[in-house]
Amino acid sequence: MTPPIFSKPAAAQNPAEPHPSLTGFPGADESKPGVISGDGSSFIRLDDKGETFPTVEDLLKAVADEPLFGAVANAKYQPERNKKYLKVTVAILEMRKYLRGEEKGAMTAAKKIEEWLSDGELLGDTLVAHQARVNLIKALKKAPKEKGIDEGVKAMLAALTKNYAPKAAESKPAESSGEAKGKDAAAVLAELTDAKLFGEKHSAYDAKRNKEYLGVTLALMEVRKFVRGDASNPVAAQEKIAAWLNQYALLTDAVPHQARVNLVKALEGASGASEEWNNGVAAIVTTLRAKYSPAPPEKPAEPESPKEPPKAEEKPPPEKPKEEPSKDAPADKPKEAEKPKEEAKPKVLQTSYPFTKFTFAAKDKREDTDMTLVKSVLALLRPAVDPLQAKDPEFELKCEMQIKINNETGEVVEVLIQDIKVKGKTSVEDIEGAFQNMAERFHARYRFKRGKDDKGPTTVIGIPLDFKKK
Repeated sequence: MTPPIFSKPAAAQNPAEPHPSLTGFPGADESKPGVISGDGSSFIRLDDKGETFPTVEDLLKAVADEPLFGAVANAKYQPERNKKYLKVTVAILEMRKYLRGEEKGAMTAAKKIEEWLSDGELLGDTLVAHQARVNLIKALKKAPKEKGIDEGVKAMLAALTKNYAPKAAESKPAESSGEAKGKDAAAVLAELTDAKLFGEKHSAYDAKRNKEYLGVTLALMEVRKFVRGDASNPVAAQEKIAAWLNQYALLTDAVPHQARVNLVKALEGASGASEEWNNGVAAIVTTLRAKYSPAPPEKPAEPESPKEPPKAEEKPPPEKPKEEPSKDAPADKPKEAEKPKEEAKPKVLQTSYPFTKFTFAAKDKREDTDMTLVKSVLALLRPAVDPLQAKDPEFELKCEMQIKINNETGEVVEVLIQDIKVKGKTSVEDIEGAFQNMAERFHARYRFKRGKDDKGPTTVIGIPLDFKKK
């Protein structure tokens, strides 16, 4: 049964005396939630006193992690927020999204609250999860009125105060030693490292990860994003996987094939905290297992040399008598020495490198500042350079990234890498591969789509990039 929640003590007591269940804790502050376990159940006293929050912003501050859990419980919650307490985390995030106006209704938040409190283990967790539940109720009861959130607050309060009696766990036959248990997101991510996916072929993959194997690299990045919860659906991962396996060279290469086999093994048997996550993982596995039959690249036909008719035997012409050179004839000139053939010039790095032209989708309006954009770009592009510096410790790259933004719509119109300066022995092809990786990472991060030419005034943000050796 649901641990009872009450706002008044069962029996009147002297205000100067502590509650019987709090004996042994001198100086207990009853203005804060206190655990009461006199009859074996878990209770947290609710203080109904207090004025209504003046604004929704004040309410949002009250439902931050620290106020909800308190210092002690928060220290236990944070390390397990995406594991043991994932349902609690999702429910609280949905509530905050509604209060910030990112969701029109509170139905999703109420549903996630019910999923949390229908979990017997979380329902009986009085030290962490129950603490957050009670403080959420206290905060929502003080929600400001007539701010457009009244109905949603009622729905969330109803879900929080409802009496929950989860079904007793059905007895299951003991698992055989060979039967694998369900893996959560953390366990799956531990198996998605390059070293585990490629095994003994890891060094072969790492040498070409940003060139021949770039399609594999991008697919693995999208799969990890979904498993971590950074992507809400698996569509991007499925598209990248299909792009990888529809290339004949990558489909028939033993190195990517090793990763494909181990990726299926890692994802099978995964069991996350939500049905949406489980369905997404299953969709990715289906895409990996699908049959792909890309046509091999056609070899250019070699032109047949025309057959020559057999020649008739020719008699050698009679030898002419040698003529002695006349005394007046000039001597033969010495032959000129043959000029050495010019060697092919090595490929030269361009002075600038334009990214493909993209603009934001209509729903992806820019919400960052110039400063946050600069910080996010630096962190985003660094992994594209790390493999080059791992192979060539002397490699350094300095350049300037220019981002052109439409002032009226906030759309990113154009991205250009220029003033490129490099040190080290890294080849031009490897450097251009890193720039291509940067473009792909930039595109994937900001979810751009191809758009029409921009109109209206624009601003150009210049970001100096300096990737020095570590």
